[in-house]
Amino acid sequence: MASMMRESSPAEAGARVEQALNRLRNEIPAARNVVDAFGSVLMERARLRAELPALQDPMLEPPNAARLEQGVPLTTAEAIIRFTRKEWLHAADRLFPPMELGFPTLRADLGTVRSALVSGELDPEQCLVGILTSRQDELESLTKRLGVTREGLTFAVSQIARPLIEKRAEDLAPLVRDLRWPKGYCPICGSPPGLSLLRGKEGQRWLRCSFCAHEWRFARLVCPLCEHEGPKQLELYFVAGSEHDRAEVCHACKRYLLSVDLRQRVHEFIPDVAEIGLFHLDMLVQEKGFRPASEGGTSKPVIGGAEPTR
Repeated sequence: MASMMRESSPAEAGARVEQALNRLRNEIPAARNVVDAFGSVLMERARLRAELPALQDPMLEPPNAARLEQGVPLTTAEAIIRFTRKEWLHAADRLFPPMELGFPTLRADLGTVRSALVSGELDPEQCLVGILTSRQDELESLTKRLGVTREGLTFAVSQIARPLIEKRAEDLAPLVRDLRWPKGYCPICGSPPGLSLLRGKEGQRWLRCSFCAHEWRFARLVCPLCEHEGPKQLELYFVAGSEHDRAEVCHACKRYLLSVDLRQRVHEFIPDVAEIGLFHLDMLVQEKGFRPASEGGTSKPVIGGAEPTR
């Protein structure tokens, strides 16, 4: 198992995301508003992640091959987000300016959340745990106390957490790299996949975690969500002319996973950018009654993938 991230300097990481955004803007004009809103945020997230040092690790026991083989992940999403106050504030300093630029309708909320983080009035870890575990009453109480919308609070905390989460997962990946993992949820944090990727001449299938972005190998003809095996209940949806982008649907569990065949791509694949260009497939399969993999799936919901009103 391995994460297919290419190492680069912060400047190079930002430039690669910018190039991918420009290509998407030209290829899919309908996505331009979303690209313009998220563009600066995605570039700064990439730059920040590339420059982050190894983060303070959560307390972990050495991985047990037998437990992993039985489907017990290395840790949990709640454990991964135990960052220091300094790490949270550094991510906030970097990401609030592009968020405020891209999402002017959320500017007031973002300013309030930022002030609460700096003053210590808002505990981002506790807030994120509330989001992950759908503690509606706690989140409602928090939004009222701060005087912000649920949308603004969730978006702000999720975005500053994203590069920290991905960096920690990257640091933890060597612990599971050579161990067998047979499940369709993440071997590091137990979250459902957010993307399915085909790589190599033989079309090896890799799943990308919706929470921590770790990637791992998985069987081609098995639904990672309900483990139904065989082609009869599995189907692909795509738009003519863009067959490399598709939605893998399972008629057994009525859920779907967005998929990209990287063997047919000419340009470098940047997952965060590619997901913007797949929005039309989300709408297509949801209209047919299928639910996203991260909704009511194996474990935790996707973090950082929301699309606030600009």
